[in-house]
Amino acid sequence: SRSDVAGILGIGWKIDDDDEDGINPLLPLQPTKGGLYPQTRALVKWRDGTRTVEGRSFIRRITMGSSLDGDKTIYQKAMEMEKAYREDQGLDDYEDDVTSQDPKASEKLHRY
Repeated sequence: SRSDVAGILGIGWKIDDDDEDGINPLLPLQPTKGGLYPQTRALVKWRDGTRTVEGRSFIRRITMGSSLDGDKTIYQKAMEMEKAYREDQGLDDYEDDVTSQDPKASEKLHRY
């Protein structure tokens, strides 16, 4: 259940041409009502210390809101992880590109 989840440690998703420079990997995850998303997995840490890989439907269910709320949670965590990776690698940030294309994408994001 939701109360047993300690947090979401990471998000993984499949994108085409993920080895090409200049591709914003977050674009396929932008939350939209009725949106279609790539295969997505979340690394979940449970309160007992166990870690499991869960699908998008699980994240949607534990956010206790609409499916869109779950998609926003996934997107936010993916943004956090991508930003940390890019900073660590000394790469440019994609955040400006993402928010300029969909200003509502960053609204009402959930924290885990």
